[in-house]
Amino acid sequence: ALLYEIEGDIYRVKATSEKQKDEDEIKTEKINDYYKKTIEKYEQAYKIYSKNKAFNAKYFEFVGDFKLDNEEYAEACKFFDKALEFDKRQELKIKKEYADKLKKAQKADKKPFIYLYTPFIAWSKYSRALKIFDKKLNKKQDKNYKKEHIKKVEKKYQKTFNESITIVSGLLLILILFITFNNKIIQTSTKEKHLSAMLKTADNIIYDISAKKNYEKIHLIDTAITLYSEILKSNPNDTITKKNLDLAKKIKKNYIATAQKNIDNNPSIYFTPMRQTSEGLQLFKYTYDTNDISKGKYGYVDKNRKIVIPPFYDFNPNKMYDGKENFHNGKAVVMLKTSDGKETYLLINKNNNVIKKLINF
Repeated sequence: ALLYEIEGDIYRVKATSEKQKDEDEIKTEKINDYYKKTIEKYEQAYKIYSKNKAFNAKYFEFVGDFKLDNEEYAEACKFFDKALEFDKRQELKIKKEYADKLKKAQKADKKPFIYLYTPFIAWSKYSRALKIFDKKLNKKQDKNYKKEHIKKVEKKYQKTFNESITIVSGLLLILILFITFNNKIIQTSTKEKHLSAMLKTADNIIYDISAKKNYEKIHLIDTAITLYSEILKSNPNDTITKKNLDLAKKIKKNYIATAQKNIDNNPSIYFTPMRQTSEGLQLFKYTYDTNDISKGKYGYVDKNRKIVIPPFYDFNPNKMYDGKENFHNGKAVVMLKTSDGKETYLLINKNNNVIKKLINF
């Protein structure tokens, strides 16, 4: 048994010597042959004095190192476990821990790339194994062990690290594309809902004025024209909206033309002597319903009694007195009354642009 052990040690020394001569090559057939012969002699010795604890520890540790070097990490763990049955050295425990990390990393690394999480697991285990090697094993091992073994682990670590980065980059790209696509869908959906609401509002205005002859809402005709115009900017080929826009413009034009015609034919009934011209403009009332003279809208004409601001507004003599409805410094107060009787007072300019809404007028 001792003779077999010595012969094994000789082959082991030869393997070490050969590695020192052949530093640039991590593996050679001769080195592997020496290792195999070492194991063969140790096995022969083990059969004879298997109860020798010191030799058993030496034998199993050597085979564990060999398996570790050949990337048979699961086998390496088994032999280090056997060695620990005979020798409780801290170095053996560390080797066992190191081999166990590599075993788990190798197991994860062998799984198909389709399991996206496995490169992360492998990379994590290789990273921990390298830390164990650097902090606990490196000082206890010769340079050859480090050179021929650690490069393999570092290569696998780098491979799984690159795979992990690739997966993260891919997932981030997918996430960005998903968010971008989802935002476009949301924006499109929101825009469509907004356009639909605009169309519904404009259609209701036209229906009330045109079909129901509800001229109480005539002041909303410009709102309908604006809404139809905005809708056509998004969908210029919408022929129905084009027709509705033309209808809205026609309603406004006819309404103003009819009011102007009535003023020209019978101006005395549209103007009150108390409402004098102010800054070239004079308030007038247009009675759009001949059957009910109480129904009318107010606007402004110039000195030639040509309509400048269409009769879209209402009038409350209890609040609009002392010439508040007259223009002063290019501004005048007008009022709009909703169907439920609520009054809204506005300050407008001579171009009929609303300057501001008057609160608590």
